[in-house]
Amino acid sequence: MQRWHGTHVFDRVRFADSNRLAFGDAQDIYLTWDGTNLTILPVTDDVGAVYFGNGTVDMDVRVTLGASTTYWQFDVGLARLVAAGTDVSMWMGSLANTAGSGTAMTAARTRAMGVYVDDGDAAIASSVFARAGVFRHLLTYTGGNREQEAAGVVGQIVSVAGTNRHNMCGVMGSYEAQTSLTVDGQASSTDPWIQAGVIGRVGVGTAITTINANGILAGLAAMSNTASFSANSGVYAGLYVGRWGSNADFGYGIYLENVDVGIQFAHTLVPDSTRTNMAIGIGSRATEKDVTMASANSQHLDPIQMNLNVIGVIPTSTSTLNGFYMQLTHDTTAMTGYLRLKGCDWTATIAKNLQDVYIFQGEIDFTAATTVGGEAAGMGLTVSTGATSVVTGNVWGAIIVTSFTSTVSVGAGLFLSHRVGTLTHSLYIECSASATITDAIYVNDAGTITNFIKFAGTTSGVVATASGGATRSHKITCDVGGIAYYMSLYTD
Repeated sequence: MQRWHGTHVFDRVRFADSNRLAFGDAQDIYLTWDGTNLTILPVTDDVGAVYFGNGTVDMDVRVTLGASTTYWQFDVGLARLVAAGTDVSMWMGSLANTAGSGTAMTAARTRAMGVYVDDGDAAIASSVFARAGVFRHLLTYTGGNREQEAAGVVGQIVSVAGTNRHNMCGVMGSYEAQTSLTVDGQASSTDPWIQAGVIGRVGVGTAITTINANGILAGLAAMSNTASFSANSGVYAGLYVGRWGSNADFGYGIYLENVDVGIQFAHTLVPDSTRTNMAIGIGSRATEKDVTMASANSQHLDPIQMNLNVIGVIPTSTSTLNGFYMQLTHDTTAMTGYLRLKGCDWTATIAKNLQDVYIFQGEIDFTAATTVGGEAAGMGLTVSTGATSVVTGNVWGAIIVTSFTSTVSVGAGLFLSHRVGTLTHSLYIECSASATITDAIYVNDAGTITNFIKFAGTTSGVVATASGGATRSHKITCDVGGIAYYMSLYTD
């Protein structure tokens, strides 16, 4: 064994005896060579560090792998670790779903790798994109379709078993403020400045990308890779928006700006006995969504709001703006006797006192001199049948069904109220030219109809005496101010 102490400069070192070179009087550190591996080994723990260079000389450290162009190198001048060559990769731990296969996390070791950067308390120009880390996957193959799955970065959590609690995710983007912070921005029409925990940005150039019929290109995608659950009493969501503890609510759960279609639900809905499949849900038929009223102040709630202002120029042809559009189509399979189609089904369940309740309230307010070229109506209902359609059964333009099994102070199937000004017609029945109405008013008196017409007062629409006509054969009972009067029917 050869031994050195002090400072020595060697032109050549030759291993002898037991292939060991010892440094220091007490052999504090030695090198061994077993014909394959060179080992630097201290005799005791924590004897110090192995230095390459002295801080004044730019001496790089390189480990060459196979070919001379494939290597790991620490570039001292650039203070950068370089992995060169097409066969170089870096691994920490091994990929296995067993304990001990990766870097062990403990209370003292909470990260396998940490990358910490700062701006050095210096101003950086807006043209600079400063990043703590970059993962770039370049796809260059153009000989055919690219079939592989590809990603710029993958964050993955694999749970072998047990019960998961607290916050866990494959990738977490956290945006935080240390002290005072102002979030600034500018209009999206110029160039939006977005500050967020996660930004999904799509940049595919101008007029160089084609999206096929089944192609999907998204800024953010949530894909379910779960076949089924043994039980699910919680929330399984593609996007969950909430808050931690008593922190502030988001101003908007989802804010959409400059998009062609706000929300598109393209999945095929599957009915079931409990109506669990919904495109949009605010509560459900089985579970109410509470609306909490306070004890003071005027309070109003519109869970779904739409406020549109029509601007621009006069269209050159007939144009329509539908605040809400619905199309129900049933043209594939006959389902007589079982299927019921409803454009909407609104129900209010009342068990306590209140001021008013309406299933539907339609209101038009004219606030200036206006010309209506066609019609203005609080509600318009149209039912039509095609020239070749043969419809068997009842067809109504509108149907109002009431069921009073308990005492009601005043009830009406249809209530027409005129409050201010002069109304030309309270009830207007029109039969257009070349059309036919068999019965303008049809009364189905299978039950008991006490009065065909009742006047609450004694002076409206009633003539004290009447004369003329032929033989009276029938009479219609009318109540006028509580007194029974009769409308006579005559035969020619």
